[in-house]
Amino acid sequence: MYWTDGRLRPPLESFTNSSVWVNIDPALTSRMWLPTTYIDHVKEIRMPSLLILPHSLRIASSGLMRYSMSVITKLACPMDFSAYPFDQQKCYMKLESYQYRAFEVTYSWHDNGIQTSSDIRTDHFIPAFEIIKGSIVHDNGKSSFSSVRVDIILSRKATYHLMNTYIPSSLFVFVSWLTFLIPPEHLPGGTVLTITTLLTIVSMQESPKVSYAKAIDQWMMFCIVLVFTVLVEYTYVVHLHFRAEQLRMVSVEPKRNPRQTGGTGSQANSPRPELYTKWKVRFERLSPRVLIVIFIIFNITWFLVFCVQLIV
Repeated sequence: MYWTDGRLRPPLESFTNSSVWVNIDPALTSRMWLPTTYIDHVKEIRMPSLLILPHSLRIASSGLMRYSMSVITKLACPMDFSAYPFDQQKCYMKLESYQYRAFEVTYSWHDNGIQTSSDIRTDHFIPAFEIIKGSIVHDNGKSSFSSVRVDIILSRKATYHLMNTYIPSSLFVFVSWLTFLIPPEHLPGGTVLTITTLLTIVSMQESPKVSYAKAIDQWMMFCIVLVFTVLVEYTYVVHLHFRAEQLRMVSVEPKRNPRQTGGTGSQANSPRPELYTKWKVRFERLSPRVLIVIFIIFNITWFLVFCVQLIV
C-alpha cells in the first residue's frame, strides 16, 4: 500500500544517490497513521512467518509511505454450477476503507497495478486476473466508502470429466446396445447385461452437491434414461417372442370336442402368432436406429449449448 503523510520527513542524509526509499522498523506502525483497509467477504487471513512477521515499511523523501506484507487470504466466492463442468466462475477481491469515508481517503490502484506469478497452477481451473480500473465508491445508504477491486476468473478444465465421466458413460451406453444382438431366447444374458450397465452408470455421478441440476446431471440422466429404454425395449421384444411361441404351441394342439371344452372349439378370434412375430421384428429393426439417432442429436445439442455458453 502507498500513501502520503506530509508530517513525516526523514533526514536527507538518510538517502543516497542509488536509494529512493529508506527502510523503517515496521514496529513503528503502531504509532503511525495507517489506512483502515479490510478485505470484503474474507473468511481467513494467515501470515506465514519463520522468525519475524513478513512485512516492511519504507518512506520516500516526499513523505510517500510504502507498507508491504505477505498474507494468505481465503475468500468466499458465490459460484454457479449450472454449466458444470464447462462453467466459468467469477470471484472478486475488494480492498475497502473500513473507517474513513470517500471524501477523506480515496483508494486507487498503483500505476503498476497488480503483479501475478506465472507459476500459478491449479488442478481444476485456469486462473485469470482483471483489474477494475479507478476507484469504486460504495454507498451503504448512510456513508460512501472508497475501494479497489480485482476480478478473478476461474475457467474449469474439462479434461478430467471428459476422461472420467463422458467417455466412460458413452461407452456404457454403447455396451447396453449390445443387447440388441442377443436373441430373445437368451433372456438371462440380455437382462443381466442391461441391468448391470444401468447400475454402473448410476454409480458414476460425481459433482458438487447443489440444489439444482447441472450440465453433468443432465448428461448422466439422459444416459440412464437411454439405458433404461433399452431394458424396456428388450423386455417387450422378449414378451412378443414368447407370446408368439405360445400361440404356435396352442395352434398345433389337436382340436378337442366342443362338448368337453364347454365351447364351440372355434379359434377364429384368437390372435395369430404371425402378428406378434411381425411386431417383434419391427421393434428389433427400428429401436437401435431410433436410439442411435436420439443419442447423436442429444450429443450435438448438449455440447453446442454448453460450449457456446463457455465461450460467451
